[in-house]
Amino acid sequence: MRIVKLSIEETANCLQSYDKSRWTHNEVLALANYLQEYERRLGREINLDLFTIWRDWSCYSNLKQLRISFPDCPSGYHAAVDWLRSRAHVIPVSNEENDTILIAGLYTLEEL
Repeated sequence: MRIVKLSIEETANCLQSYDKSRWTHNEVLALANYLQEYERRLGREINLDLFTIWRDWSCYSNLKQLRISFPDCPSGYHAAVDWLRSRAHVIPVSNEENDTILIAGLYTLEEL
């Protein structure tokens, strides 16, 4: 099996091509950056398993949406990110349009 090293942009494009309707390009770019940093911390390359990534990661485009799934989550953006970080893998993607949060490892009751 041949392993190919992907750039962040190539990783983002692979993620977005797998499920085009789910996330914006900025969101998949944030996830690609996170995965590259995770590889660096591990000290080895990881397999880009698109199915597993999409199964494990959730995207919340605003706090209202997040608090519907996690009612105990604080209402402020930074407080919510801190609360989530103590419970899951979190990637804050804040920009002028919204305060998106990507989460893996924290499940709603419906997902269990």
